Amino acid sequence: MKKLNCRPLLTGSSVLALATLFAPIAAAQTEQQPAEEEAAQADLKLNQIVVTATRRATNLQETAIAVTSVDSEFMAEARVENIGDITSVSPSVTFRNTSNPATSANLQIRGIGTTGASRAFEGAVGVFVDGVYRSRPGAALQNFLDVGSLQVLRGPQGTLFGKNTSAGAILLESSMPVLGETGGDYSLTIGNYEAVTGSVTVNAPIGENAALRISAISANRAGFFENPNTGEDYNERRGNGLKAQLLYEPTDDFRIRLIADYARSDENCCFGTVDSDPGPIQDVVDQIIRERGLVPTSRRKDQYQSVLNYSPDQLVEDTGYTVKADWNVGPGKLSSVTALRQYKVDQTTDADFSGADLLLLHEKFKSNFFSQEFSYSGEHGFGAEGNANYVAGVFYSDESIKSGRTGWWGEDLQRVYAATLPATLVFDASPGLRSVEVIEGNNESLAFFGQWDGRLNEKWGFTAGLRWSQEKKQGQFENLYYRPNPLDVYKVLGVQPAPHFNESKTDEAFSGTLGIQYHFNEDAMLYASYNRGFKAGGVNLDANAAGGFRQNPDYFPGAIPGDPRYDPEFVNAYELGLKTQFWDRRGRANFSAFYNDMTDLQVARFVGTQFQVLNAGTAEVYGLEVESALEITDFLSLDAAITYLPEAKLGEDASLGPVLSGRRFAVAPELSGSVSLKLDKPISDSYSLVGRINQQYSGGYLTNNSNMLEQGGFGLLNFNLGVKSAAGWTLEGWIQNAFDKRYVTNHFATTLQSGDNNAYMSAPRTYGVTLRGSF
Repeated sequence: MKKLNCRPLLTGSSVLALATLFAPIAAAQTEQQPAEEEAAQADLKLNQIVVTATRRATNLQETAIAVTSVDSEFMAEARVENIGDITSVSPSVTFRNTSNPATSANLQIRGIGTTGASRAFEGAVGVFVDGVYRSRPGAALQNFLDVGSLQVLRGPQGTLFGKNTSAGAILLESSMPVLGETGGDYSLTIGNYEAVTGSVTVNAPIGENAALRISAISANRAGFFENPNTGEDYNERRGNGLKAQLLYEPTDDFRIRLIADYARSDENCCFGTVDSDPGPIQDVVDQIIRERGLVPTSRRKDQYQSVLNYSPDQLVEDTGYTVKADWNVGPGKLSSVTALRQYKVDQTTDADFSGADLLLLHEKFKSNFFSQEFSYSGEHGFGAEGNANYVAGVFYSDESIKSGRTGWWGEDLQRVYAATLPATLVFDASPGLRSVEVIEGNNESLAFFGQWDGRLNEKWGFTAGLRWSQEKKQGQFENLYYRPNPLDVYKVLGVQPAPHFNESKTDEAFSGTLGIQYHFNEDAMLYASYNRGFKAGGVNLDANAAGGFRQNPDYFPGAIPGDPRYDPEFVNAYELGLKTQFWDRRGRANFSAFYNDMTDLQVARFVGTQFQVLNAGTAEVYGLEVESALEITDFLSLDAAITYLPEAKLGEDASLGPVLSGRRFAVAPELSGSVSLKLDKPISDSYSLVGRINQQYSGGYLTNNSNMLEQGGFGLLNFNLGVKSAAGWTLEGWIQNAFDKRYVTNHFATTLQSGDNNAYMSAPRTYGVTLRGSF
């Protein structure tokens, strides 16, 4: 199939956005229009978007932060069902998940993020749901349920959002219960790959001062990968969720909101991969498969075939309780957010990703998380003409992590190693229990913060904020059992049993922001800002974090284990932005140019038997973003966005090794963007024709931190078309990835198969019908 050429589309959107620089001319022309034309166009204004990026409700165009905000209607139209669809909101954001959502879910903004897999890692992009920090981005892989808004804040957000936001933050807010109103929403989707997703929300008043809102969802879909021998599919989605909210407002000065949520998925995920770069062991593995009368995996990546000797099973549970309260006290408002969450993953996996029986793993992960935040906010006059807003607060959180892993050597491992290791090497890789590991950790955070935003006069504004953070982290590893045979293959190769460790690390740092704004008029604002970002160090929670077998003093007296700790990372971020509205506010275009200078950037990588965490001494990112929107007519609108990253690079650093030193970040395309055209045209008094066509483009990128494998640039076409009723329902057909572009999302070194690389792949073409509405 001929490759899509999306650059012309992106160029067109760029011209549209850049044309807004001539907004004063457009405004002058508008003033000269006849009165009847002005009246006809009076209703063609873009909806004003309200954001909470500064911890208070402000107009998007008056907020001196690069932020994208969408509502539930947009998410339904664009099929943003969970955090994995976040690129549909902004091309500046990418998300990748591989085998375990607790350890390998990675979010990046402007190319910056915590990439790679690690139990210890908290992301550089903070995810906040109803004001509560989620320590594991993978928790947001569960389907969004009754989410009313989603905001993407780009650049360090450490002052107000604090914990692990050195790259940015994603804010999700549930739709709030409505007092005095009975009603609800519903949605039903049926699609290919046996996809069936249904959700319902009911809102009911409880007297005059309280309301209850309950939501439920069930989402099911067959896997995209297929075993050619059994017909079994892999990487399915089977999830359910519940959310209950209670709002109580006894007076105008006090409000309390209780939120309880639970999500559960039980799937054969996520070990369906393709063998993208066969290594020297692959012929042996294929021969073993054939001897069992089976067909090996196809070498064509686009066939989505995967042969496993054990069907994976992954159970994920996410439970949370949140209490949000607001009091009007004195001249301002006192707010409290209290949260208690538990996140669990239990999976049994074919850890060698092949049809040979080499390694079986059973892993458990549990995180118990508590957080409490108090803040006080208000406003005051400033001088003769100005006004100002302020917020100050304290944040505390405590997370305990418990993880266990049991491994068994498979019956084919001896044969595979015998074919690849030197004939003179004596070893034993006979089948049976290999090891029982226990990994635990604890993260405790304390922070004080404050920010002041002042409008000095009609033209000038100023922002200043400061945050002090203290992070205490502890981690430990122990082998409860390792097979005693002195010729065990991992002992001979020097891999395991690795040294036990129990280490801790405490980091303290100031982060903050300084900004200045100039308002040309009500429709154009120029801003410049500096942000200092901080992400704490920690202890690498991996079995080999302190070294290999020969560093284990239990077996080699006098041996010195390595240090499993890693250092904090810092970022100095500079940004120049312009926010404009034009054509009588029918158009909007926002620009931002940014430069990030980073030190000790945390990088994780998998090298076949070990998950490493490294600190890159220096790194640099700079680029440009444009986001624009235009109401073309009363029934047709256009949205366009471009992210250009000419530089997103690690500095030269010999300690990183030849693969990482001086290279570009993984999953950081130089150019990415999207263009969308939306239709909403009445065809009668009762019905409207609705539709949306969306073209996305991503330039090529390195797919991982362990090698130099790449994915070339590609385009994706998505569209919806349907009917909307004045009675409150919408019926539409949709197609995602219409031309069935299949691309690599992540390469990785295949476990126990030196020189071989497998790959996780994108979703293929999907299509279906959705009925959604309200009552």
